[in-house]
Amino acid sequence: AQAMSGPFWTRWCAISRKREWLNCVPMSGAQGSAEGNAPTPQFQVRAPLGEVSSAARGATRSNSNANSAEESNGAPTGEGDEEPFEIGTVNAVSSGHRWCRKARFASALISGMSSGSVLLFGKDIYVLELAADVNLMGAFGTALAIWGPFTNPFSGYCMEKNILGKIFPWERWGRRAPWYLTHLIGAATCSCLMWLPPSFDPKLLSFWFLAMGSGLCWTLAVVFASFQSARVEIYPLKEERSEVEAYSKIMAGLGSGLGTMPQLIIAAAATRLVMTLSSVFLLAVGLVSLISVPVFCEARVPHDPGKIGSFFREFWSLSKNGTMRHLLAYRFIEGLYTTTILTSSLYYLTFIDGLWGSTRSTYVVVLGVVLAAVTIILIPCWTQFYRVRRPGVNVNTVSAISLGASLLAPLVLLLLRSTPVPGPVPFIFYCAVLQIFITGQTFWRFVVLAWVIDEDAHAVDGRRREALFAGAVAFADSIGRAGAAGLVLNGMALSGMNLESCQTVCNDDDNDCLEECQQANAEGQPASVKTYIDFLFFVLVPICQVVATVLVYTFPIYGERVERIYAKQEVLYSGNNNLRENGSAVHGEDGTSQDGPK
Repeated sequence: AQAMSGPFWTRWCAISRKREWLNCVPMSGAQGSAEGNAPTPQFQVRAPLGEVSSAARGATRSNSNANSAEESNGAPTGEGDEEPFEIGTVNAVSSGHRWCRKARFASALISGMSSGSVLLFGKDIYVLELAADVNLMGAFGTALAIWGPFTNPFSGYCMEKNILGKIFPWERWGRRAPWYLTHLIGAATCSCLMWLPPSFDPKLLSFWFLAMGSGLCWTLAVVFASFQSARVEIYPLKEERSEVEAYSKIMAGLGSGLGTMPQLIIAAAATRLVMTLSSVFLLAVGLVSLISVPVFCEARVPHDPGKIGSFFREFWSLSKNGTMRHLLAYRFIEGLYTTTILTSSLYYLTFIDGLWGSTRSTYVVVLGVVLAAVTIILIPCWTQFYRVRRPGVNVNTVSAISLGASLLAPLVLLLLRSTPVPGPVPFIFYCAVLQIFITGQTFWRFVVLAWVIDEDAHAVDGRRREALFAGAVAFADSIGRAGAAGLVLNGMALSGMNLESCQTVCNDDDNDCLEECQQANAEGQPASVKTYIDFLFFVLVPICQVVATVLVYTFPIYGERVERIYAKQEVLYSGNNNLRENGSAVHGEDGTSQDGPK
């Protein structure tokens, strides 16, 4: 309520002001009762984040011993932490965004995921359909597997050093919008050019893939780091962050679908005309997320770039945080098994189920529709779970139980393969069961990452390292994904996979020849290829699922530690000077308070 009155509200506000639940401010113009009593004070709830001065947002607890505290248990704490915070169940700060603006911000993922799907499936189509040199693709895939992960920490560090600040003023653009804007355009360009190779020569194709893949690795690293950093800054608490995550899952699925569709068409008929039209479509989708840039400009939490040291010093500091190491281990395992499934899917449908050409593309579309339906059904459930404050519930335990149940998926696949069910059906059921139990993991992993970032921001006044944390987490995830891609591609090559280029054998308009060539490629592989694919789905992936479940269950942020994060976020984002424990804000070199970076 914007205004309330009465003796009960007066007493409750006095208690809540003491316990930092609400900022109850007397309002002018209060009227007395009809009997002529003295006017009753009226109070209003603290203003939403969008209405609080940006200088006040920077108020937080100073901490001179934060770096040594990070080495102990991963929870950065300071000298004043001996007196515990108290906080109620009322969230007094928010972004002030309505659902439509949150959805607009989440639309930033449409273009990123579309371009990311080109990097994900591009190498497989280059090998299976364009017959790029397998040995070169294996070597270049390894090179990208090394380059890709390292782009994440480097890009995060560059973002925190505010390198683009002279071109894009902080007061207007904030810290994240300039990086997102420039690199989104670059990613869209690379995804477009990926399917416009100058020649179908196997060696030239391999080098072209290396060039476009390198550009996509860097630009996508910046795009996703910008998104992760901005939503931690704009949305202060778990409840709003989980709502944004719900929109993000929808937008990410939409982007992945829009990016995958033209590539499925290329996989079915890789002619020059089809590839050109697909490139134009990918360019358009790659630029559609520019509508989210104005929301990115709101990521203007006051900060001091001088608190960011050298590259190695900063990441050494992160490595000493035990909670961060725990999260990095989880993201590595998650990236390893999810990418193994994604990358191996085309090989499974081709060499296990015996599909190729348009038939294979049709079943991939069916699979995508099934997974989208499962995700859409479950998103409201997980959103409701996370968007409500539940002080007595450990979200780590709930997520671990759900993730552990995903081990039913390989059992379902194994049982259905022993029945007369048609070939692609068991694999579709496998993916559906897996998706049922891992849908909530994206909520969990972002919520805990945001908590880790919040603790770091509370530890040292004026230090903001969202992009560094996002880059480090993406680095671990990319290492896992790169390892999975290397395992799949090099493992398939070592198991004896040998494919013939249908584009060099047949003319573009000879569909019968293309069909026969694709069938020969699918059916002419040695048995060791099928054995290796079964090893991936029945041995490697289940082992990774078990390890990931244990890591989620044992994650150290829960209970009282979460309550302290809530209390300190109230302090950090509040506009009430009384809630500043030491009265400190971000100061310039001359000692005066400032709203922006030095």
